[in-house]
This record gives sequence, structure tokens and C-alpha cells, in this order.
Amino acid sequence: MPFFERDGHRLYFEDSGGPGPAVVFSHGFLLDHAMWDAQVRALGDRFRCITWDERGHGMSDCRRAFDYYDSAADAIGLLDHLGIARATLVGMSQGGFLSMRAAWKFPARVTALALVDTAAALFPPEVIAAYRATADAWLEHGPAGEIGRGMAELLFGKDHDASHWLAKWQAKPPRDMAHPWDTVLGRDEFLHRLREIHCPSLVIHGSADTAFDLDTARGLERELARCEGLVVIEGAAHAPNVTHSEPVNRALRAFLERHA
Repeated sequence: MPFFERDGHRLYFEDSGGPGPAVVFSHGFLLDHAMWDAQVRALGDRFRCITWDERGHGMSDCRRAFDYYDSAADAIGLLDHLGIARATLVGMSQGGFLSMRAAWKFPARVTALALVDTAAALFPPEVIAAYRATADAWLEHGPAGEIGRGMAELLFGKDHDASHWLAKWQAKPPRDMAHPWDTVLGRDEFLHRLREIHCPSLVIHGSADTAFDLDTARGLERELARCEGLVVIEGAAHAPNVTHSEPVNRALRAFLERHA
């Protein structure tokens, strides 16, 4: 299995290979590289698609506390491992947090940036408190019952069969997610940095996302220095690339054809 080492961590990745422009796909919180399977299938004919498991997710370990600047450096470390000078970054939710920070901190390495159902502004305190309660229950009891079902519905909506992801969550020792939970709840405000990201960017967002509303997506569109627009995926919840892959793939292909 392909792994790379960075900052004392062993991180899993998959690489479609080929001569096309490189695109690194970064997944959302609680998910892993497999959430991008539909994109790799649709785009792998033209682009070198690289997916990976972020710290504490999938097959990657997490040995200590970290932040999304560390995760941004992990993504660039993956490029270093593969000998890739520049790539387009595509990030969903948590993957967007780290991809924005990578584009800001390592501008010479990022060709373009596509953000799927993510945010730069912080949650209000009451929302953070509610998520903290969910985190505490998850770490104590695991994703059992309503805890797991509620998170699956937030990510995928009511009508999507999330049994595959629920099984993955239930197979993982609950305390293994302690550092990732702390990281997602403790992320810093990044909205003021978006004007400093000068590569071309695109925002994609589900119209039925209850984690981040459309005003959050419009804020990204407005503040990113070279944003080419907001693509709204009608009826999609927080992970439209999983539940509504065809319109997401069309938007990504058009953007990548222009810039990757």
C-alpha cells in the first residue's frame, strides 16, 4: 500500500498516475480518500488524480495534536513525495480548510483551487458548543445510534445510503478521533486571508447543506481574489461530490480544463 511519511506521521494516498496535470483531492471530516472515487473515475482520463487520508482518517495515523496548517503542509509533502512541482487542490469541507491554507502558505505549489462545501469563517459559539457535545459523545460511546445517523444525515442527506460510512466509523476505536475532533472544533478564522490567495478558484456548494449555508459559500466567492463563481448543486447536502457526483464532475472538469 502507498504511504508517505511527514512530521512523524504515516499517511496513506492513492495516485492514478499518467501524464496529465496533477490534482490533489482532500476529503472532509470523518471521511477518507474513497469519498472522491466518482471524481477519480470521471476525471482520471485527463488528469493525474491523487487522493489521500488526512491525519487520523482512513489508514493514516495521528500521533499528536495538529492544526490545518500542519495538514496543508502534509498535502505539499505529498507533492514532494511524488516529485510534483505544482498541482490543483480540490478540497471538501475539512479538505477545503487545509487546501485554502496550502494555497495561501505555498502559492508557488498551487495552480488552482476548487472548494466544495467548506468555509473560512468560524462557527458561532453556540454551534461549536453543540458540535463539542457531539464530539464528547462520539469519543465516549462511538458513533452509535443517533450520533452516527445524525452525522451521516448531515453529510449525505436523508435519502443517501450511508451504511458503508457508518460501518467504517464503527470499526474505528472512538478515541482515535480525539485529535481530529479537537482540530476541527479549534480551527482559526481564515476569511481575512482569502484576498491573499491569487490562484484561480471555484466554489461548489450543495443547496441543502446544513453544516454551511449558501451565504457561507457566497462569502468565499466574494472574498477569494480570483474566484470564477459559485456552482450550486441543487438538493445536495454537505458532500455533493458523493451524492450528486455528475454535476460536481461537470463543474470540476470545466474548471480543471481551464486551469490545471
